[in-house]
This record gives sequence, C-alpha cells and structure tokens, in this order.
Amino acid sequence: MASFAIWPMTVLLVGLVFMMAVRERQREIGLMRAMGSTRLFIFKMIQIEALMISILGAVLGLIVSSGIVISFERMIALKLEIPFTVPGNLELLGIAALSFGLAVATGILAAMIPALRVSAMEPYEAIRRAG
Repeated sequence: MASFAIWPMTVLLVGLVFMMAVRERQREIGLMRAMGSTRLFIFKMIQIEALMISILGAVLGLIVSSGIVISFERMIALKLEIPFTVPGNLELLGIAALSFGLAVATGILAAMIPALRVSAMEPYEAIRRAG
C-alpha cells in the first residue's frame, strides 16, 4: 500500500531529473528547431529517450533485485525466523511484468512535462536561455 503513496513522488523526482537533462541540452534542441525540426519530432525524441532509459533501468532493476533476493534467501528466512517461500513461476512472471510496466510508465510520464516544455519553445528562446 505504501508503494501507491511513493509512486507519485517517484514520478516527480524522475521528472526533475529529466528536466535537468533537457535543460542541459536546450541549446542543442534550439539549434535542431532552427534547422527545421518540428515540435513533434523534439517531443518524440525526448519520449523515446525516456522509454529507452526506462526499459534499461527496469531490466537492470529486475536482474539486480532478483539476484539479491536469491542470494540472501536463506539469511532472510533466518533473520525473520519464518520460512521464506518463493512464489510460483507464473506469479513471479506477473510480478516482473507489473514491475517492468510500472517502471516504463514512470519514465514516460516523468519525461512528459520536460518534453512538452522544451518542444514548445521557439528556437531563438531555447538557444538564448541555454547560454
């Protein structure tokens, strides 16, 4: 249940990181717009970048977290003094798919506002603000 409270804050935090990344590339984006790139192209470019980063992060997160749980399975059971049971393969696949989807959705949603803001800027304004 706590995850539902933390997720909006995660989207906001990732959005701020994307805002900083977009702001660093503002001059480059302004030059692309000045050379003829459309607002839609800029928006899609940032969203695709967010999608790629999210997919990579989700895959790495699933691999690392699975490795940690498998490695420390015995220690967790001993410390908690309860039997540690791993869900069945189908359940694990469902959890992994949900986690993957949520991670990708978080990245795409978080990049939405920075992508909209920078794609709406006029080329001169983007180049001038970046300097």
